[in-house]
Amino acid sequence: MDEKNVFRVVRRRAKPGCSEAYEALVRAMFEDARRFPGFLAAELTPPEAPGGEYQILQRFATEADLARWNDSQERAAWHERLSHVADGPPEYVLLHGLDAWFP
Repeated sequence: MDEKNVFRVVRRRAKPGCSEAYEALVRAMFEDARRFPGFLAAELTPPEAPGGEYQILQRFATEADLARWNDSQERAAWHERLSHVADGPPEYVLLHGLDAWFP
């Protein structure tokens, strides 16, 4: 694995009764992100119990690639859509290269 890879962990809850809509929007957002240079992967992990936090793992080739996605109009539009089904803002943790495997 290339040590330059950037991993971002995102944690967020869906509003009550909005889990299916939240999951569908996140997966659709992944499809847009796949078209961005340097996007490598994304995975959605549902909460262990109803009402718990979802976890998203995103992987980009470099910080510049992640920044390009962060600054994009596409991402802003997805975050607007998600705000209607998500409970509060997302929490982010950024990891680099092997730090993602050996914290």
